Amino acid sequence: MTSEMAALGAKPDMVSIAAWDPAMLIVSALRKLGTNASAAQLREYLDNVRGWVGVNGPYDFRAMPQRGLTENSLLVVRWDAARNAAVAVSTFGGSALPAK
Repeated sequence: MTSEMAALGAKPDMVSIAAWDPAMLIVSALRKLGTNASAAQLREYLDNVRGWVGVNGPYDFRAMPQRGLTENSLLVVRWDAARNAAVAVSTFGGSALPAK
């Protein structure tokens, strides 16, 4: 996602990050099922997604229906004005990083 946005001169933000994975999941479904897929076919496809990795982490809709992401995808960040970027302050799952 980051390289695709950079090619357009854009930087990821919460809006683009939030929209990226759902859009790419639908693209992957349509690539598999075809553009004439019914809503029921799309739902069945999505209900069975496991191991699909997006910008928010690995998705598993069997383990976490309706969301796909588990608490293991949680990452806490803080804004670093000097870097003009978000910096991780936790490991995946939300545990605090060791102090430096």
